[in-house]
Amino acid sequence: MSYSSQLRSTFVRYIPNSLILAMLVALGSWGHTHHWRMPRFSEFKPGALGKHADGPQGSKSEPVPASSKHAESIAANDGGVNSQIPTDGAELSPSESRPNLPLIRFRSLESVRNSGIHVESAQARDLDEFVTANGVVEYDETRYAQLASRTPGFAWRVDKKTGDPVRKGEVLAVLDSNEVGKAKAELLEAAVTFHLKYETFRRLERSRSAVAEQSIIVANAEQKLARVRLSNAQQTLINLGIPLPKDWDSEFSVEQGARTIQFLGIPEALIADFGPEVVTANLIPLRAPFDGVVIDREIVTGEVVQTGHPQFIIADVSRMWLKLNVRKADAGRLAIGQEIWFSSDGVPGEVKSRISWIATEVDVKTRMVQVRGEVENPWHEIDAGAHDGQRLLRAHTFGTARIRVRDERSTVVVPSSSIQSDGGRYLVFVPRPDGRSFQPRLVVPGSASGEDTEIVRGVRAGERVVTSGSYVLKAEMWREQAARPVLQTQ
Repeated sequence: MSYSSQLRSTFVRYIPNSLILAMLVALGSWGHTHHWRMPRFSEFKPGALGKHADGPQGSKSEPVPASSKHAESIAANDGGVNSQIPTDGAELSPSESRPNLPLIRFRSLESVRNSGIHVESAQARDLDEFVTANGVVEYDETRYAQLASRTPGFAWRVDKKTGDPVRKGEVLAVLDSNEVGKAKAELLEAAVTFHLKYETFRRLERSRSAVAEQSIIVANAEQKLARVRLSNAQQTLINLGIPLPKDWDSEFSVEQGARTIQFLGIPEALIADFGPEVVTANLIPLRAPFDGVVIDREIVTGEVVQTGHPQFIIADVSRMWLKLNVRKADAGRLAIGQEIWFSSDGVPGEVKSRISWIATEVDVKTRMVQVRGEVENPWHEIDAGAHDGQRLLRAHTFGTARIRVRDERSTVVVPSSSIQSDGGRYLVFVPRPDGRSFQPRLVVPGSASGEDTEIVRGVRAGERVVTSGSYVLKAEMWREQAARPVLQTQ
């Protein structure tokens, strides 16, 4: 084989290895230049590869064609527009301060109008934020009483019926009980015995020089024992709900004492109605503990009465409780004293209250946190300043409550339609002075109230933002981000 043939054979044999080596060298050089970062799909366009290759070194830059309609907008409008984001005193991160959002320019004002774009000014308003909850009206448990007799007997007289208003101390019914008669008799006997023993001791004291000392000691012990028995008899009646008038036995006589004890606890007005035929001392009144309304009655005249079974239920309906069920996620925003507005079907308007109690546990069945508010129950007005004696709120009525958890003064708000989402960021579009250019601006939205949304950062009161048609600008912005920095719309 000739020398040239042998050389050619050797060269051909080493070509694959040489090509592989050259590719590895080129790949290493490219990776070093681009820091081993693959370009995004949107970057694969004419000049993009050269831009990424030479941009970091600053040796080359891709020229903008002179025929481009957008060259003037790049030069005129890219001079730090995106960096001028109002923050209202709060600093933004570097990525927020220069978000690199493209300016969107229309060819004419007519194109803007045809796109359905409408601009309004951001407003400074008072903003209230509420937590909603379902609730029910209940009686105030501190003004709710189930009244039962403290001793067995029968209903001698019943004066009140369901729905009747009552005053504190007013007699609802009069009961006849043998235990009451026995307790009164024991009190009368104890009072007579005490006065007798006391007078005997006093006479012996005055005649101490002529009486044996032992007799005086015995008389003193007997009058003390009689005083204890009198006190026990008085306590028995007090335990039955029959208080004794002050100094009722200061000038005691048997006849006077018997008369006083016979109708003990019965008002004089009722005694006058009893008539002369009433001679029993077994009577005991059942009284209202506070002002209210009889909401239930389980007693009729002549009925046998047993202890432990309520004969009357009294409630003060001038003040009610609102029991609300709040979601566990919202419970952390609640605080004692926050205002409540409660509404229900059949109740005109809203009734105002405040939180007075927040449960320390979650209900095991509903997984809700119970909240309570106390509310003055307004009258049911039939005319201006006149009412029919009925209260507006009724127990066990269901409704919906709004709890104000935030009260902000002079907050910047914009229509909710102004705000668009862009990959986890939120932005609005601000018109430029020419009326046909719009600059995207990052914002931090807050809470929504009706058709408006709070702007925490990004827009000041009085600045104009796009409301209707903001989604059109968002679509154009996305198209521009995938194409070139500025878009001119025909």
